[in-house]
Amino acid sequence: MYNISLTEQANLDLLQVMEYFTAKVSLNFAEKKLIEIEKMIESLSFQPNRGHKPHELYKINTAKQLEIIVDKIRIIYEIKGNDIFIMAIFDSRQNVKAHLFKRIQKLH
Repeated sequence: MYNISLTEQANLDLLQVMEYFTAKVSLNFAEKKLIEIEKMIESLSFQPNRGHKPHELYKINTAKQLEIIVDKIRIIYEIKGNDIFIMAIFDSRQNVKAHLFKRIQKLH
Protein backbone atom coordinates (compact mmCIF):
# COMPACT_ATOMS: atom_id res chain seq x y z
CA MET A 1 0.00 0.00 0.00
CA TYR A 2 1.29 3.45 -0.93
CA ASN A 3 1.12 6.66 1.10
CA ILE A 4 -0.60 9.53 -0.68
CA SER A 5 -0.12 13.23 -0.10
CA LEU A 6 -1.19 16.31 -1.98
CA THR A 7 1.27 19.09 -2.64
CA GLU A 8 0.29 22.54 -1.47
CA GLN A 9 -0.43 23.51 -5.06
CA ALA A 10 -2.61 20.43 -5.64
CA ASN A 11 -4.65 21.40 -2.58
CA LEU A 12 -5.12 24.86 -4.10
CA ASP A 13 -6.08 23.25 -7.41
CA LEU A 14 -8.72 21.17 -5.68
CA LEU A 15 -10.11 24.25 -3.97
CA GLN A 16 -10.31 26.06 -7.33
CA VAL A 17 -12.13 23.12 -8.91
CA MET A 18 -14.62 23.12 -6.05
CA GLU A 19 -15.15 26.88 -6.29
CA TYR A 20 -15.70 26.60 -10.02
CA PHE A 21 -18.33 23.87 -9.74
CA THR A 22 -20.04 25.62 -6.83
CA ALA A 23 -20.29 28.86 -8.83
CA LYS A 24 -21.22 27.30 -12.18
CA VAL A 25 -23.46 24.43 -11.05
CA SER A 26 -24.20 24.07 -7.33
CA LEU A 27 -22.65 23.29 -3.97
CA ASN A 28 -24.28 19.85 -4.03
CA PHE A 29 -22.69 19.07 -7.42
CA ALA A 30 -19.30 20.35 -6.22
CA GLU A 31 -19.47 18.11 -3.15
CA LYS A 32 -20.28 15.07 -5.31
CA LYS A 33 -17.32 15.92 -7.57
CA LEU A 34 -15.06 16.20 -4.51
CA ILE A 35 -16.10 12.72 -3.36
CA GLU A 36 -15.38 11.29 -6.84
CA ILE A 37 -11.95 12.93 -6.92
CA GLU A 38 -11.09 11.76 -3.39
CA LYS A 39 -12.10 8.18 -4.20
CA MET A 40 -9.96 8.19 -7.34
CA ILE A 41 -6.98 9.55 -5.41
CA GLU A 42 -7.43 6.98 -2.63
CA SER A 43 -7.56 4.19 -5.21
CA LEU A 44 -3.98 5.03 -6.19
CA SER A 45 -2.75 3.59 -2.89
CA PHE A 46 -3.51 0.12 -4.29
CA GLN A 47 -2.88 0.59 -8.02
CA PRO A 48 -0.58 3.56 -8.59
CA ASN A 49 0.88 2.35 -11.88
CA ARG A 50 -2.44 2.26 -13.70
CA GLY A 51 -2.10 5.91 -14.65
CA HIS A 52 -0.54 7.04 -17.90
CA LYS A 53 1.93 9.75 -18.82
CA PRO A 54 0.14 13.02 -19.63
CA HIS A 55 0.34 13.57 -23.38
CA GLU A 56 1.72 17.06 -22.78
CA LEU A 57 4.83 15.47 -21.25
CA TYR A 58 5.69 12.88 -23.92
CA LYS A 59 8.43 15.08 -25.34
CA ILE A 60 10.12 15.24 -21.94
CA ASN A 61 11.74 11.83 -21.59
CA THR A 62 12.69 12.43 -17.97
CA ALA A 63 9.15 13.31 -16.87
CA LYS A 64 7.98 10.79 -14.27
CA GLN A 65 4.47 12.10 -13.78
CA LEU A 66 1.40 9.99 -14.40
CA GLU A 67 -2.24 10.93 -14.57
CA ILE A 68 -5.64 9.48 -13.95
CA ILE A 69 -8.87 11.08 -15.05
CA VAL A 70 -12.22 11.23 -13.32
CA ASP A 71 -14.86 12.75 -15.57
CA LYS A 72 -12.98 15.77 -16.98
CA ILE A 73 -10.71 16.22 -13.98
CA ARG A 74 -7.07 15.25 -14.51
CA ILE A 75 -5.08 14.19 -11.46
CA ILE A 76 -1.32 14.41 -12.03
CA TYR A 77 0.93 12.48 -9.66
CA GLU A 78 4.39 11.09 -9.17
CA ILE A 79 5.46 7.87 -7.46
CA LYS A 80 8.59 7.98 -5.31
CA GLY A 81 9.26 4.72 -3.51
CA ASN A 82 6.15 3.93 -1.47
CA ASP A 83 4.87 7.49 -1.67
CA ILE A 84 2.54 9.09 -4.17
CA PHE A 85 2.59 12.84 -4.50
CA ILE A 86 -0.44 14.47 -6.11
CA MET A 87 1.05 17.40 -7.99
CA ALA A 88 -1.90 18.89 -9.81
CA ILE A 89 -5.66 18.60 -10.18
CA PHE A 90 -7.03 20.28 -13.31
CA ASP A 91 -10.13 20.46 -15.37
CA SER A 92 -9.10 19.07 -18.75
CA ARG A 93 -10.44 22.18 -20.47
CA GLN A 94 -7.67 24.27 -18.89
CA ASN A 95 -4.24 24.88 -20.42
CA VAL A 96 -2.74 21.90 -18.65
CA LYS A 97 0.53 22.00 -20.57
CA ALA A 98 1.47 25.45 -19.28
CA HIS A 99 0.57 24.54 -15.70
CA LEU A 100 2.47 21.25 -15.78
CA PHE A 101 5.67 22.76 -17.12
CA LYS A 102 5.65 25.39 -14.35
CA ARG A 103 5.10 22.72 -11.70
CA ILE A 104 7.86 20.45 -13.02
CA GLN A 105 10.32 23.32 -13.12
CA LYS A 106 9.57 24.17 -9.48
CA LEU A 107 10.07 20.58 -8.35
CA HIS A 108 13.33 19.87 -10.16
